[in-house]
Amino acid sequence: MRHIKNLLGPKILLYLSLLYTILLTIVTLSESSSLPDVHWWEYQDKLAHLLAYIVLGGTWGLTWLYTRKVDFWKPYFVGIVVASIIYGTIVEILQSTMTTTRNADHWDVLANTIGVILGVVIAWRSFHKYLRIKM
Repeated sequence: MRHIKNLLGPKILLYLSLLYTILLTIVTLSESSSLPDVHWWEYQDKLAHLLAYIVLGGTWGLTWLYTRKVDFWKPYFVGIVVASIIYGTIVEILQSTMTTTRNADHWDVLANTIGVILGVVIAWRSFHKYLRIKM
């Protein structure tokens, strides 16, 4: 497991987090007509939001854990969650104003919020469990 820690160094994690945030913004602000039309479940859009924001919260959570003192995780994780909620809300508003095929949806904001909280918790638990770092 120590090899994973070396592979996922602070700079690489920061670049991955920034890249993921940029890609998420581009995908969520793209016209939905340019995306494949797949309907297999009524709530698949909410699941997609949940999973996307789990990754968002997880990548930023790991970035913080690798670049900062581990003892100072609570305020930053709250900051990640708040910033991600603001980001997700802004993206939802922009979807309704910048695109003609997407609408703002408060359920998407809720899925984003739950996703980022789960992502941060998963990042914290994984960091401490698999890399054997004490809290």
